[in-house]
Parts: sequence; C-alpha cells; structure tokens
Amino acid sequence: MKFGLKSYVSNLITILNYRINIFIIAHYLGSKETGIYSSCLVIIDFIWLLPATISSVTYPWFSNPSMSAQRKVMIPIITRVVIFLWTFIATLLFYILGDYLVNIVFGSKFTDTKSLFLYLGP
Repeated sequence: MKFGLKSYVSNLITILNYRINIFIIAHYLGSKETGIYSSCLVIIDFIWLLPATISSVTYPWFSNPSMSAQRKVMIPIITRVVIFLWTFIATLLFYILGDYLVNIVFGSKFTDTKSLFLYLGP
C-alpha cells in the first residue's frame, strides 16, 4: 500500500507539472486562448508520439551490455535520423496543410492554432 500511494502521488505531481501551463493560460488569458493552446499541444503531442515510441523501444537495445559495439554505435544513429526525419516531415506537412487540417479536426474557431504551432512546435 505504501508503494502504491507513493506511485500515485508521483504520477499526480507529474501530470500536474506537465499541464500546469494550461491552468496558467486559462487564468490569465481566458477559455478561447486556452482552447487554442490545448489544440496546439495535441498536435505537438501527436508529432512526438512516434519519436517517443522509437526511443522507448530502442532504449533496451543500446542499454544491453552484451550488445556488440557496432550495434551500440548504429542504433542511436539510426534512431536519431528517424526521429529527426519524422519530426521534420511532420512539421513541414503541418506547416503546409495546417489550416486545412485544423479546420477538419478542430473546426474553424481554432484557425489560430497553426500560428501558435509555428512558435511552440518542434
């Protein structure tokens, strides 16, 4: 029970720390701007989903002490290239198609999301 409570409190603090910016924006700017900011965060989180997955999958491979030296060198390089290419291509596509995609996914009231993404994006 002690470990579960510590884990729960730790997760709660992590979530609050991760999203405290939304509460601050809501307090100072209002609900319209908070909605635009939240939609921008959804897009950024979507773009970072693949790199985070790749990182968590490849981490055990290059932290394995019995792995060959050549693989230890190659896996981080390949991972960085894939992550960079995905981030670059996804950001470029959103820059080109952002107005159209935001209109489809979030609606016409969220058109400012693209301009905010250009400031906050990867």
